[in-house]
Amino acid sequence: MKIDTDPTLIKDSQEIHMDIDNLNETKYLLNWKNWKKYMVVLVVLLVIVGMGAYYIFHIPPPPQSAELVVHANVSGGSVYVDDEAVGETGPTVHNLTPDKHRIRVEKVDYEPFEIQITLVAGERQIVNAWLNSVNEPILPGVEEELGELLVNLNIPGGMLYIDGKPKGPIGDTPHTLSPGENEIRIEEVGYEPFRTRITSVAGERQVINAWLNPVSPRLIVRSNVSGATVYIDGEAVGPAGPEAYSLPVGRHQIRVKKKGYSPYETWITLTAGEKQRVVMARLEPVSSSQLIVKSNVSGAMVFIDGKLVGPASPKAHDLPLGKYRVRVEKEGYSPFKARIALTPREPLVINAQLYPVSPPPRPRQLPRLIVRSNVSGDIVSIDGKPVGPTGPEVHSLAVGKHRVRVEKKGYRSFATEIILTEGEKKTIYASLGPELPPPGCRNRSKGGGKEPKMITIPIGEFLMGSPENESGRYSDEDPQHLVRITKSFTLGITEVTFKDYDRFACATRRKLPDDGGWGRGKRPVINVDWNDAMEYAKWLSRETGKRYRLPSEVEWEYAARAGSTTRYFWGNDEKSICTYANGYDVSARRIHKYYPWSDLSCDDRQANTAPVGSYRANPFGLFDMSGNVWEWTADCWHDDYRDAPDDSAVWGRENHGNCSRRVIRGGAWHSQAADFRSADRSRLITGGAINSVGFRLAGDP
Repeated sequence: MKIDTDPTLIKDSQEIHMDIDNLNETKYLLNWKNWKKYMVVLVVLLVIVGMGAYYIFHIPPPPQSAELVVHANVSGGSVYVDDEAVGETGPTVHNLTPDKHRIRVEKVDYEPFEIQITLVAGERQIVNAWLNSVNEPILPGVEEELGELLVNLNIPGGMLYIDGKPKGPIGDTPHTLSPGENEIRIEEVGYEPFRTRITSVAGERQVINAWLNPVSPRLIVRSNVSGATVYIDGEAVGPAGPEAYSLPVGRHQIRVKKKGYSPYETWITLTAGEKQRVVMARLEPVSSSQLIVKSNVSGAMVFIDGKLVGPASPKAHDLPLGKYRVRVEKEGYSPFKARIALTPREPLVINAQLYPVSPPPRPRQLPRLIVRSNVSGDIVSIDGKPVGPTGPEVHSLAVGKHRVRVEKKGYRSFATEIILTEGEKKTIYASLGPELPPPGCRNRSKGGGKEPKMITIPIGEFLMGSPENESGRYSDEDPQHLVRITKSFTLGITEVTFKDYDRFACATRRKLPDDGGWGRGKRPVINVDWNDAMEYAKWLSRETGKRYRLPSEVEWEYAARAGSTTRYFWGNDEKSICTYANGYDVSARRIHKYYPWSDLSCDDRQANTAPVGSYRANPFGLFDMSGNVWEWTADCWHDDYRDAPDDSAVWGRENHGNCSRRVIRGGAWHSQAADFRSADRSRLITGGAINSVGFRLAGDP
């Protein structure tokens, strides 16, 4: 191969040709010298690549820039940074390196302004330049002797105003003052202004030590749900929304809570000069709650809806929201039973009290009792329990005190108290005379039914049941459905009282219901079952010639709501319960400590039932539609509202109605907050007569 390598021998149009025709293994070999050249070139290339990589990955990036804005008291000022012109004063932002810089502002006919500052990466600094005119007019023949003012300020910067006129930034140079009283004001962005008044004397210097406090930042907390409460540093400050709260500079804990939702929590740090911060709290609904079951004895076992869940302890059980049956038992102790409703709230705590069961005495030591009377067909009750008729039958009883009662319809009852000793045999002879009128009936004439005060309820329509997002609701309030009341009806202004019912009982020679020692008169009648209420309505209809009845469940809820769509007829506020309803408040809790649920956070000083009409009426003028006593309705019980009537008709056995249980509404003196909701419903066996259930009458106009 032959190549001309001299560039002087190659013309512009010539090409280089290689003669390889005669190339063979013997004429062309890569000897050791050729390989050394290739290795040198390779090493040089590797060095170049390595230096480039080092430069790319190890040379630090240029520092982040800082921002500068220069304002002045006059327009058109020229700005110089480190003696280099960068523009004019105004809102223009200058990007500079983070470092110390010398700033100068100039304008013709004004003294220049100069300051040295230190810029921090990523931050913006504002300089307020004050240019004093060099051509201030001087009145001929007038020379006023002035005072001087020197201001010491706790922060750098600050703009001085004397009698409302700007005098320039605070510095080491004193400012002149006209003799007399002067108003001094000092301002700086992000700080509260300083104000004072001084009296200047010609030829004297006054010194003011001014302190500017940072402006309190304002915080706005919003939420994705309405009615959420905002807590700042553990203290409730109000609802989430557009309201702004002034807070000191520093770190703060923010919590947002609402019943039925998981709480939101965050920490924020407010800085000096910060005007406003907005926090958006997102709350997620909860679908479960917690139950804690404790007991006064160790080793007691807890059953929830019949299923063993473990021993009683401070351990919480996570359960879906709803109603449950709780039983706590231990061998040798009487079991504890309760019905509860779990709602979205703090964990529900039950303290189950178990009492030891006394072992039965030995049969040979039992005393014996025989009860005889002067009539047949009577009933003997020992310690409140019926044991059969009088006669020769022997009753084996425990040693101690016993109450014995003998009763027969149409005769006065016989009652006594005895004390039996071990092995004693005793016989009691009961003498029953003709029955006298019940206590309170002797001065009453027969009949005597009086028309109750009634209110006409107008026609209309409403949504029956509760919406899915209502706090404290139960599944038996589903589905919410539209009901039309096409015919007006009347409803008693109050619940039927003892005074009203006793008149009926005396006239029909019924046994007067027990008032539990709480009082009769204007208090709502209690301890009456559904049949008693129905019989009272029939009797009063005969006495007055008007038709009275129990209201249907639809009529009851329509009248209770009185046009409202909130949880309670007065709104959604639980704190107002004691104003509108008699419930399980502080006074009731003090007397009746055995209920496992919490008391209300208010106190109306009524521990039991209250006289009717003691609380505020609803918009229809009806009293005690919430609280005091549950009220019987005409409807059979259904587990929910599927296929429920869309009018005011009574819902009977159709659609799997259970008529051995009847619907009761309204809550009672021992109820918690959820029971006072207009949509809340419960049931009781038809023959159930308890101290928390009464009734009110309905009628047709």
